[in-house]
Amino acid sequence: MTRVLLIGSAYGGLAVEPSVDSMHSWLLGRLCGEDEIDRLVGARANRAEVLAGLRRLADEDHGDAPVIVYYAGHGHLYRSELGASEPGSHVAYPLLVTIDLDRSTGGTLRSVFASELSRELRRIARRARNLTVILDCCHASGMVRLDDDIDEDVARNCEQALHREACARVVEKRPLAVRGPRPDKPPTFADHVVVVAASSAGGRAYPHPATGRMLFTDVLLAALESHTTWDAVLAATRAAVQEVWPIQQPAVFGPRFRRPFSLSEDLAGQDMYRVERVGGDVVLMAGALHGIDRGDRFELLSRPGAAGNGPLVAVARPATIDPDRTRLRVPLAVEALPRVCHAHRRRGGRLPAVIIDCDAPSVRRRLTELVTAAELRLVDHAPDLAARLEVLERTLHVRDCLGDLVHLAALDRLCEDRLSRCLRRLGTWQGVARWLLGDLSSQPLRRCYELRWGTATGSGIVSVPGPIRARPGALLGVSLHNLDRGAPELYAHTFRIRADREIEAWSSGIGAQCFAARQCVTVADQLADGTRAYRICAPPALPPGSYREWTLVCVAGEAFDPDAMVTPPAFRTLSSGLRRTPKPSARGEPRPRAFDVLVFPYTLDIPGADEDA
Repeated sequence: MTRVLLIGSAYGGLAVEPSVDSMHSWLLGRLCGEDEIDRLVGARANRAEVLAGLRRLADEDHGDAPVIVYYAGHGHLYRSELGASEPGSHVAYPLLVTIDLDRSTGGTLRSVFASELSRELRRIARRARNLTVILDCCHASGMVRLDDDIDEDVARNCEQALHREACARVVEKRPLAVRGPRPDKPPTFADHVVVVAASSAGGRAYPHPATGRMLFTDVLLAALESHTTWDAVLAATRAAVQEVWPIQQPAVFGPRFRRPFSLSEDLAGQDMYRVERVGGDVVLMAGALHGIDRGDRFELLSRPGAAGNGPLVAVARPATIDPDRTRLRVPLAVEALPRVCHAHRRRGGRLPAVIIDCDAPSVRRRLTELVTAAELRLVDHAPDLAARLEVLERTLHVRDCLGDLVHLAALDRLCEDRLSRCLRRLGTWQGVARWLLGDLSSQPLRRCYELRWGTATGSGIVSVPGPIRARPGALLGVSLHNLDRGAPELYAHTFRIRADREIEAWSSGIGAQCFAARQCVTVADQLADGTRAYRICAPPALPPGSYREWTLVCVAGEAFDPDAMVTPPAFRTLSSGLRRTPKPSARGEPRPRAFDVLVFPYTLDIPGADEDA
């Protein structure tokens, strides 16, 4: 039996009841009956009733039946020094604003902190495989953290302190946990709970300027009528919302290719990609990191089905390829295309090429099988190689597209799984290297911030002439200051491209780390002068020698694309921000480009056993 909890908090006179009515009408008859819907609107949209409604859902075993939690209202950030890592800084805790906020007394804030909401949703998710959460409020993407590594006792103590403090000054929000799952624990809930958010973790959700209704809900329900997956629904919803409010960032987390409110998935294979119109460009939401090749050919489909078929709009080819997106060359005026469609790749490009230098037939046969399994192409010669495998004295040397040694293994102790992962990385690395070493002449928004990078000591960053060299165990540091007197929030994420070409996130947790105006990066180890330090380790499959590595620092004036929750954040933030065209804001002012990607090369020296560490 379907169970639905609809919450509409009209605090501050927000017109939420029409949106709750629309959601109620849409669900009624399609998924559930009147007796399966619990509506909390008006005076019922208070803290006690909201928590009680969530607990009623958690007390039942739902199996595969749809369970839907919908909230329309205000979302806020409550800023507090509680939990801050250093004096003078603060933490922002998200919360849902219930109707009885102004009656907060007795040490309890009459609203629901994100940590409390997430705790109740985790209880529901343990007994419901088909849970969908829809949040039409500001800061929605930061409200639900299902798989964070949480000490419940610590979290509850922190909540009690926040409630006591907030009762004295009723304000705003952020989660009480270390973001991201524990390294030794696979995700438990986020892989099967769909969360539909009207805004980014640090952004806002706006009503329609003419009607005053919750814009996101109305647009979402319209998209549900004509699209078959949450991915397609959100793409259409985002496009329609941004027609009115370009700065609003709707998102979907979890199994995004599910059919709405069901467990079935509509997958057309790995060669189906979303396409959006971005200004005057047609943009494929995939790039070098997804294996897009300049020779690929795409069929643009307006309504793709499960088999990858649908009404053909046009045939397109790549014009420029960046790590996570591709600008397409389309033989139509951009205005003639649907605002959102999908591209089915009919591969015309070639798989990344690999050469094997080995005379022993048995070894060559074994390596050929590994190359084929990694979806690479074995060739005798090619001008554009992804990797070269050389067998020298019973030792396998793997070199990347730059000719650098990235893997070394004895043939009699060859770990085939590790080698396969290395080869798959090199197919991806070929596209990233082409972008990384290409034209990065465009200058980032230096007027907004100051970023320093280099070797780190206890007293801060040490500037040295010439290229930086580091040994395993050394510290590299990042210091980032916001120089904008308008004091907007900034977001940053830092990555290391290791010598074995693995992309390693150096920022803590999933997504971007937020730091307030004129403060510094809040990740890694704190050193003097606001510097954050990252300790270098040596890739295990490399002998002593000197190797090229890179540090990437990605800076944005708004939250990073929440798709980082689905694909590795390192991949999502390697965007073409240095070349993006500023878009106008909702008020008409120019908006800063979405990303600045600052690239810092250095040399890693791995000493031999007879050298000093």
